[in-house]
Amino acid sequence: MPAATLDRPKARTHAAPRRAAAKTSPPKAPARDTASNDPLVNALAFMGAGGTSDHYLKVMEMREAHRQREAFTAFHDSMAAFKSNAPEIMKDREGMTADGDAYRYASLGGVTAAIIGALAAQGITHRWEIKQDMGLVAVSCTLVHRLGHSERAEISGPPSTDPNLTPTQQINSTVTVLQRSTLLAATGLSTKDMDDDNGRGPRPEPRTAAAPAPAATYPAEAFAKSAPTWRKAVEAGTKTPEQLIAMLQAKHPLTNDQKQTIASWAPKGN
Repeated sequence: MPAATLDRPKARTHAAPRRAAAKTSPPKAPARDTASNDPLVNALAFMGAGGTSDHYLKVMEMREAHRQREAFTAFHDSMAAFKSNAPEIMKDREGMTADGDAYRYASLGGVTAAIIGALAAQGITHRWEIKQDMGLVAVSCTLVHRLGHSERAEISGPPSTDPNLTPTQQINSTVTVLQRSTLLAATGLSTKDMDDDNGRGPRPEPRTAAAPAPAATYPAEAFAKSAPTWRKAVEAGTKTPEQLIAMLQAKHPLTNDQKQTIASWAPKGN
C-alpha cells in the first residue's frame, strides 16, 4: 500500500503593506502685524498684554520723538537734493523805480513756475499766510515735507504808496512782492543781481551818502535805454506825460526834444 503523502500547506506570501504618503500641511501664512493706526486700539491691546497706561504714553512719546527726528532729517535731505539741481530764476518783467529808472525783475509767476515743480519732486509743498497788523502787511511762506516737518520764512512791510493804485491794489502789490520774497527766502534761492521793487513794494531805508550832482541834462544814452519802459507806462495810463516829465526832471533836467518825445506818447485824443 503506497505510503500516504501529506500535502503541506503552501506558505502564503503577503505583500508588505504600503505606507501611506506622508501628509504635508500647507505652509502657514506669516503672522500679520496687528498694530493699528488707531491709538485707542493700540492702547487697549497694549494694556491687554499687561502694560499700563503710563507705559503706553511713554512709548507713544518716544515714538513721536523718533518720527519728528526722521521727518526733520528727511526734510533737509530733500532740500539738499533740491538745491543740488536748483532751478534758474529768470528776470521776466520790466519795472520803473520811483526815480524813473528802468530795471528788470522776476515776477511772482516766474518764481513759482521755476520753484514749485522742483520742490514737489522732492516731496515738499508750500503755502502762504497773509495778515495785517499796525498798518503793515505780513506774508509768511511755509515749506511742508510729506513726512510732516515744516519750516517757514516771514517778511512784513507797508502797503505800496503808488498814487496810481487804489488802496486795495496798494496792499495787493505789497502782498505780491512779499510772496515772491518769502518763497525765495524759504528755499534759500535768489535771482541774479536781484532788484527790489522800488515804487511798488517795501523799500529799504535811504542811504545817507551824498547824492552826486545832477547832470546838466538827462543823458541821451540813459534816456534812450529807459524810453521803451516809460512809453509803456504812458500808453497804459499808469502815468501821464506831464507826471513822467515832472518825475524825471527831479533827477535830471530834460531837453526840449526829450520833453516832446515823451509828450508824443500820449494816447490819441488826450
